[in-house]
Amino acid sequence: MVWSTKATTDGYDFSGDFYIVDFWKKSTGAWQIIARYSTPLGDPPDRGPRQPPPAKDIDPQLTQQLHQLEQQFAEASMHKDREVVDRLMGPEFTLRVGGDPERNIPRALCEDVNSRRSPEYKIESFEEQYHAARKLSDNLAIMSLLLTQKATYAGHERSGDFYLVDIWRKNGGKWQIIARYSTPIGKKFDPLPPP
Repeated sequence: MVWSTKATTDGYDFSGDFYIVDFWKKSTGAWQIIARYSTPLGDPPDRGPRQPPPAKDIDPQLTQQLHQLEQQFAEASMHKDREVVDRLMGPEFTLRVGGDPERNIPRALCEDVNSRRSPEYKIESFEEQYHAARKLSDNLAIMSLLLTQKATYAGHERSGDFYLVDIWRKNGGKWQIIARYSTPIGKKFDPLPPP
Protein backbone atom coordinates (compact mmCIF):
# COMPACT_ATOMS: atom_id res chain seq x y z
CA MET A 1 0.00 0.00 0.00
CA VAL A 2 0.95 3.68 -0.26
CA TRP A 3 0.72 5.45 3.08
CA SER A 4 0.75 9.27 3.35
CA THR A 5 1.67 10.77 6.70
CA LYS A 6 2.41 14.12 8.30
CA ALA A 7 4.62 13.50 11.31
CA THR A 8 7.80 14.38 13.17
CA THR A 9 10.30 12.10 14.92
CA ASP A 10 12.76 13.55 17.44
CA GLY A 11 12.09 17.02 16.02
CA TYR A 12 12.72 15.97 12.37
CA ASP A 13 9.99 16.19 9.76
CA PHE A 14 9.01 12.65 8.79
CA SER A 15 6.14 13.60 6.47
CA GLY A 16 5.70 12.09 3.04
CA ASP A 17 4.44 9.17 1.01
CA PHE A 18 5.71 5.70 1.81
CA TYR A 19 5.37 2.36 0.02
CA ILE A 20 4.53 -0.24 2.67
CA VAL A 21 4.82 -4.04 2.47
CA ASP A 22 3.22 -5.73 5.49
CA PHE A 23 3.26 -9.38 6.49
CA TRP A 24 0.39 -10.80 8.52
CA LYS A 25 0.10 -14.13 10.32
CA LYS A 26 -3.05 -15.79 11.61
CA SER A 27 -2.71 -16.88 15.22
CA THR A 28 -5.57 -18.48 17.17
CA GLY A 29 -8.12 -17.15 14.68
CA ALA A 30 -6.88 -13.54 14.61
CA TRP A 31 -4.54 -11.84 12.12
CA GLN A 32 -1.47 -10.10 13.56
CA ILE A 33 1.11 -8.02 11.73
CA ILE A 34 4.57 -9.61 12.07
CA ALA A 35 6.74 -7.49 9.76
CA ARG A 36 6.64 -4.13 7.97
CA TYR A 37 8.96 -2.94 5.21
CA SER A 38 8.68 0.77 4.39
CA THR A 39 10.29 2.91 1.70
CA PRO A 40 9.75 6.64 1.04
CA LEU A 41 8.44 7.51 -2.41
CA GLY A 42 10.62 10.32 -3.72
CA ASP A 43 13.10 12.09 -1.46
CA PRO A 44 13.63 10.31 1.87
CA PRO A 45 12.89 12.31 5.04
CA ASP A 46 15.82 13.67 7.06
CA ARG A 47 16.21 11.26 9.94
CA GLY A 48 18.93 13.27 11.64
CA PRO A 49 22.07 11.83 13.23
CA ARG A 50 20.38 9.15 15.37
CA GLN A 51 21.48 5.54 14.99
CA PRO A 52 18.77 2.87 14.86
CA PRO A 53 19.08 -0.04 17.29
CA PRO A 54 20.68 -3.21 15.93
CA ALA A 55 18.27 -5.50 14.09
CA LYS A 56 17.10 -8.50 16.09
CA ASP A 57 15.01 -10.27 13.46
CA ILE A 58 17.80 -11.22 11.03
CA ASP A 59 18.71 -14.87 10.51
CA PRO A 60 22.47 -14.74 9.65
CA GLN A 61 22.68 -18.23 8.12
CA LEU A 62 19.54 -17.72 6.00
CA THR A 63 20.80 -14.26 5.01
CA GLN A 64 24.03 -15.77 3.67
CA GLN A 65 22.16 -18.50 1.79
CA LEU A 66 19.60 -16.18 0.19
CA HIS A 67 22.28 -13.55 -0.49
CA GLN A 68 24.01 -16.08 -2.77
CA LEU A 69 20.71 -16.84 -4.53
CA GLU A 70 19.97 -13.11 -4.93
CA GLN A 71 23.39 -12.69 -6.58
CA GLN A 72 22.75 -15.63 -8.91
CA PHE A 73 19.32 -14.25 -9.79
CA ALA A 74 20.68 -10.76 -10.55
CA GLU A 75 23.61 -12.13 -12.60
CA ALA A 76 21.28 -14.40 -14.59
CA SER A 77 18.88 -11.49 -15.22
CA MET A 78 21.74 -9.26 -16.38
CA HIS A 79 23.22 -11.93 -18.69
CA LYS A 80 19.84 -13.19 -19.96
CA ASP A 81 20.43 -16.70 -18.59
CA ARG A 82 16.88 -18.04 -18.80
CA GLU A 83 17.76 -21.47 -17.39
CA VAL A 84 19.02 -20.01 -14.09
CA VAL A 85 16.15 -17.51 -13.87
CA ASP A 86 13.60 -20.29 -14.41
CA ARG A 87 15.26 -22.39 -11.70
CA LEU A 88 15.25 -19.54 -9.16
CA MET A 89 11.90 -17.92 -10.03
CA GLY A 90 8.68 -19.62 -8.93
CA PRO A 91 5.83 -19.95 -11.43
CA GLU A 92 3.66 -17.56 -9.38
CA PHE A 93 6.32 -14.82 -9.33
CA THR A 94 4.99 -11.28 -9.43
CA LEU A 95 6.69 -7.87 -9.35
CA ARG A 96 5.18 -4.78 -7.74
CA VAL A 97 6.85 -1.37 -7.87
CA GLY A 98 6.36 1.56 -5.52
CA GLY A 99 5.87 4.03 -8.36
CA ASP A 100 2.94 2.02 -9.79
CA PRO A 101 1.60 0.19 -6.70
CA GLU A 102 -1.78 -0.90 -8.09
CA ARG A 103 -0.23 -2.95 -10.88
CA ASN A 104 1.42 -6.33 -10.68
CA ILE A 105 3.75 -7.69 -13.36
CA PRO A 106 3.60 -11.50 -13.33
CA ARG A 107 6.90 -13.18 -14.21
CA ALA A 108 7.87 -10.00 -16.08
CA LEU A 109 11.58 -10.45 -15.44
CA CYS A 110 11.47 -14.02 -16.73
CA GLU A 111 9.79 -12.92 -19.94
CA ASP A 112 12.44 -10.24 -20.41
CA VAL A 113 15.24 -12.80 -20.47
CA ASN A 114 13.44 -14.92 -23.08
CA SER A 115 15.87 -15.10 -25.98
CA ARG A 116 13.07 -15.45 -28.54
CA ARG A 117 12.22 -11.77 -28.32
CA SER A 118 14.06 -8.51 -27.87
CA PRO A 119 14.88 -8.06 -24.17
CA GLU A 120 13.11 -5.03 -22.70
CA TYR A 121 14.98 -4.93 -19.39
CA LYS A 122 18.67 -4.23 -19.94
CA ILE A 123 20.95 -4.27 -16.93
CA GLU A 124 24.48 -2.95 -17.49
CA SER A 125 25.71 -3.27 -13.91
CA PHE A 126 24.43 -3.84 -10.38
CA GLU A 127 25.59 -3.92 -6.78
CA GLU A 128 23.70 -5.33 -3.80
CA GLN A 129 24.11 -4.29 -0.14
CA TYR A 130 22.49 -4.59 3.27
CA HIS A 131 21.02 -8.07 2.84
CA ALA A 132 18.74 -9.09 5.72
CA ALA A 133 16.72 -12.32 5.71
CA ARG A 134 13.97 -13.32 8.08
CA LYS A 135 12.32 -16.73 8.18
CA LEU A 136 8.53 -16.63 8.44
CA SER A 137 8.08 -20.41 8.42
CA ASP A 138 10.14 -23.46 7.45
CA ASN A 139 9.29 -22.84 3.78
CA LEU A 140 8.83 -19.06 3.59
CA ALA A 141 11.34 -16.22 4.04
CA ILE A 142 11.73 -12.49 3.38
CA MET A 143 14.93 -10.88 2.08
CA SER A 144 15.40 -7.11 2.04
CA LEU A 145 18.32 -5.40 0.34
CA LEU A 146 19.53 -2.27 -1.40
CA LEU A 147 20.14 -2.67 -5.14
CA THR A 148 22.14 -0.11 -7.09
CA GLN A 149 21.86 -0.64 -10.82
CA LYS A 150 22.51 0.91 -14.20
CA ALA A 151 19.63 -0.21 -16.41
CA THR A 152 16.86 0.66 -18.86
CA TYR A 153 13.41 -0.81 -19.42
CA ALA A 154 11.88 -0.48 -22.90
CA GLY A 155 14.22 2.47 -23.49
CA HIS A 156 13.22 4.21 -20.23
CA GLU A 157 15.88 4.94 -17.61
CA ARG A 158 15.84 2.61 -14.61
CA SER A 159 19.21 3.43 -13.03
CA GLY A 160 19.61 4.25 -9.36
CA ASP A 161 19.17 2.83 -5.88
CA PHE A 162 16.22 0.53 -5.14
CA TYR A 163 14.96 -0.92 -1.89
CA LEU A 164 13.87 -4.50 -2.59
CA VAL A 165 11.74 -6.82 -0.50
CA ASP A 166 11.80 -10.35 -1.94
CA ILE A 167 9.70 -13.28 -0.80
CA TRP A 168 11.34 -16.71 -1.12
CA ARG A 169 9.56 -20.06 -0.79
CA LYS A 170 11.22 -23.44 -0.35
CA ASN A 171 9.81 -25.99 -2.77
CA GLY A 172 11.22 -29.51 -2.87
CA GLY A 173 14.16 -28.41 -0.73
CA LYS A 174 15.09 -25.52 -3.08
CA TRP A 175 14.41 -21.82 -2.53
CA GLN A 176 12.57 -19.88 -5.27
CA ILE A 177 11.68 -16.20 -5.39
CA ILE A 178 7.89 -15.81 -5.65
CA ALA A 179 7.43 -12.03 -5.26
CA ARG A 180 9.46 -8.81 -5.43
CA TYR A 181 8.50 -5.36 -4.14
CA SER A 182 10.78 -2.65 -5.54
CA THR A 183 10.94 1.07 -4.74
CA PRO A 184 13.45 3.60 -6.09
CA ILE A 185 15.16 5.68 -3.43
CA GLY A 186 15.39 9.44 -3.89
CA LYS A 187 13.75 9.59 -7.33
CA LYS A 188 10.53 8.81 -9.16
CA PHE A 189 10.27 7.01 -12.47
CA ASP A 190 7.41 7.08 -14.95
CA PRO A 191 5.18 4.00 -14.60
CA LEU A 192 6.52 0.97 -16.43
CA PRO A 193 5.10 0.40 -19.90
CA PRO A 194 3.09 -2.82 -20.32
CA PRO A 195 5.34 -5.92 -20.44
